[in-house]
Amino acid sequence: MSSSLSQTLSNTYHHHRIPIYLALLTLSTPLLYLITADYNAWYRLGRGGLPHNPFGYLIQTFLRPLKAPRFDTSVYSLPKVLSKAGPNGQKSYLSLDEIPRRSGPRPEVCKHILPQRQLDGSSSQVAKEVCLFRTTYFSSDFFSPLELITTGHESVRLN
Repeated sequence: MSSSLSQTLSNTYHHHRIPIYLALLTLSTPLLYLITADYNAWYRLGRGGLPHNPFGYLIQTFLRPLKAPRFDTSVYSLPKVLSKAGPNGQKSYLSLDEIPRRSGPRPEVCKHILPQRQLDGSSSQVAKEVCLFRTTYFSSDFFSPLELITTGHESVRLN
């Protein structure tokens, strides 16, 4: 009886092979489009943290379920976390009245876990130059522990 069933299934598959392939193609096309669009969005973020290739994208994709909510601080109230903090774990040094409220909207950030990027609110060229000047100035002091060097991802030396 089972050989009859397998024979029937085999005949059905061979008889309906083209419609099955068309159905798979039709169902997989939107999925491939979504994956390609997501990969392109990730790639446009630029280098940072992971290889800038499909392998890095796969790593980022597998890490995505580990991404925590951005503004959730409930983890700091867990007894296990508080016990690790020691005797000052439940002590508050600031009252809510002392902390100023943020004005304006929250920055837009990318949905990918790595690299972390803010997508809006870039600094002006003048602000970047002032920051670079001050960093260079402080690192040029003979007694300064600050050293300005080029990272492995940069192609232009800053000093």
